[in-house]
Order: sequence, then C-alpha cells, then structure tokens
Amino acid sequence: MFASTFSPLLGLYLALSHCMAPVASRHLQKRLAKGKEDPDRLQEKLGFASHMRPQGRLIWMHAVGVGEVLALPALITRMSQLDPAAHFLITTSVRNAATALADNLPPRSVHQYLPLDCMPFVTRFLDHWKPDLSIWAERDIWPAMIHQCHRRAIPLAIVNGRMDQKSFASKARLKSLFRAVYARFDLISVQDTISHTNFETLTPKGTDIQITGSLKASAPALHLDKEKLHIWRRHLGDRPVWVAASTHPNEEMFCIEAHQEYRKFAPDAALIIAPRDPARAHHIAADTHLSNSLIQEALPSQSASIYIETEIGNMGLWYDLAAAGFIGGSIADIGGHNPYEPARLACAIIHGPNTYNFADDYARFHQAKAAIEITTPSALAQALLAPKHPTDTAQKLATTPHPELEGLARNLLALIAPE
Repeated sequence: MFASTFSPLLGLYLALSHCMAPVASRHLQKRLAKGKEDPDRLQEKLGFASHMRPQGRLIWMHAVGVGEVLALPALITRMSQLDPAAHFLITTSVRNAATALADNLPPRSVHQYLPLDCMPFVTRFLDHWKPDLSIWAERDIWPAMIHQCHRRAIPLAIVNGRMDQKSFASKARLKSLFRAVYARFDLISVQDTISHTNFETLTPKGTDIQITGSLKASAPALHLDKEKLHIWRRHLGDRPVWVAASTHPNEEMFCIEAHQEYRKFAPDAALIIAPRDPARAHHIAADTHLSNSLIQEALPSQSASIYIETEIGNMGLWYDLAAAGFIGGSIADIGGHNPYEPARLACAIIHGPNTYNFADDYARFHQAKAAIEITTPSALAQALLAPKHPTDTAQKLATTPHPELEGLARNLLALIAPE
C-alpha cells in the first residue's frame, strides 16, 4: 500500500464529496420515482444502517451488480470456514443485485446498499459498521469510500478484478486519480493476464497484484425454489423446454425466430425468455405481441409456446427446468454472461460469438466440447435439436473446486490485524 500517493484530481473529488449530499439526495428521489430504488431501504443509500453491527470481526464485501455479487458466496463460504468467528457484510449498488442475493445469502451474512459516495454518507456508514476488512469485487470503485477506509486503517482488497482494454483506456485518461485510489489497496486479485497488465500500469511499482482466475468459476449453484419447480414441471408436462437467459435488446427476437424454426421439429416446445433486466419484460411482450405470455402471479396458459419472466431471482429455476439455454449478451455486443450458472444445473450452454468478458471460461467449455457457439437463429434451432447435449461434462467442469480460492481466502484473512 502506497499511502503517500497524491493526486490533485483525488483531492478535488474528495472536496466535492463533502458538499454534494443535497444533490445526491435529489438524485435518489428521481431514481425512486422511476422505480429504480427500493423505497423501504432508501435510507441505506444515505449511510443509515438497517441492521445492527454483529459483534466480532466483520468482513465487508462490495459488488455493484447481479453477476458480481453472485460470485462472492464461494469466497465467503471458504473464508467463514477458515475463520468461524467472522461475520460478513455484503453491499450492492443496484436493486436487482439485492433481489438476486436474497435467496443466495451465505450464513453469518447481511446485505445493505452501498451509500452514495458523498463524505457525510460514507462517514455515517463506516462509523456504524466499522469493518475489519474491505473487499471490492471486479470494477466498482468509489474514491471517497476508499479514501476513508484507508484513513481509518481498514485493509483494502480487490477480488475478481477485471480491466479490459476499453476499461483501461477510459481509466488511463484519469491516470493520476486511479493511481492514487489503487495505491490504497493492500491486495489486488485479478481474473486474467490482460487485467494484470492493465492494473500494473495504473498502480505504483511493487503493488501486490495476483492472477487468481474468476470467482464465478467457484460460485455455488443458484438458489432453486423446489415448490415453484414442481408447479412449473406440472404446468409444462413433458414438453421440451429451453431458456433464453440474461437477454439484451434484439436478442429476444433472435431467440423467438430460432424458436419458430425449432417448433417445426418440436411443435410443443416451450421457450422461457428471462431478460437481463426484467423491467424490460412488458416492453418485450408488447413489441412481440406476447402480452398473454408474461409470467406473473397467475401462470400463463399451458398452450403458450413462449413465456416471459418479469422478476429477478428465478434463474436457478429456469436453468433447472430447461434442457438447454441460450446465454444472452453474446449476440448483442455485451461480452456474454456467466456460463457456469447453467452448467451447474445441467442446462446445455449455447451462446453467440461475443463472449469476451468470459473468454477463458468459454474456452474451457469448448475445449471439453461442452458448449455450442451459434451466429444465426437457424443455427440456434439446430443446436437445440442436438440429440444429446454434453451437460455431464459441463456440470463437472462447473463444480470442480477452483484451485486458487483457498490461497485467496487465506491471503485476504491475513490482511486483518490480529485481535
């Protein structure tokens, strides 16, 4: 850790963070009016806690979104095994991530929303929680919070760090700011060699940067509601089912075209569309004239061939129910989404060409012939018609313990000062 690293940009940011609270509060109210914030927990974004701090050591982990936060439980589980007295605070920034985490929260853990990066909110948050260690996942970095943690001698670490060339180019324009922020970290753990190189360029010489792979490879299977699974199995009977998972705009129509082709050979096939942002469900239904297919309190008609998810937190259900899944963000130029989630629940992996966010992970599945890449709706239909998908191989790959997890857990715990 390089405490002396100074940046005028960081100084300016911190100065502004002292006086931006009124503006930030108004911003929250606007987001609340648009349904983007949880009205029952809005005060957490201002640094007010909704839980008591547990006694003893508290390890705080932050992840901004759904994919990042669902990668943390495996690390928490191993750290809690190594330190049975530790408790864990998990913070997220977006509402969807909190919903997804609710059914996947590890023991001895509590969730809160991260406060906005204004000094009064940051101070209030840290005064209450007093974490013994602060761990930041992947890419979400807030300078005021990190500065205050450093001032209070709270050890700081980045896990599952990823910085592709696009992200690096953006940060390089403010190199002095990010160099000063990253200098306050005691340990930076990254997913791949590209991230290692880019972090190394933006950090002082001698910074401890380790390549430990993706934590998403070690995450447990997604939560599965057994009662809902029973209801849906009874509802769909023995129809062939596939899921379009974590889709982005235009990918739904891509999958609907594939489904129409697929149904020429499997007329009773059912497609579950689970958009990455479930708030888009009603727009998708309206654009495709499938308003009667929305999954709400009452089940859609058994005769429907397409169902559209309206909530977050049910991906475990759909992956378990489906024989195969198209993983979204891979036709759209998003970089793909987590292939381990379907694999753990024996759902065959089908994806488009844009998987650069998980390049090494998809390469593992392809090397084992446990994933299929497609580029057209017709090719997707043909992949669905494959006589036997290699789900056993994929499931084995997805449930093999991550070799670097043990060392990472121990290195993080070593940062905490002994009591």
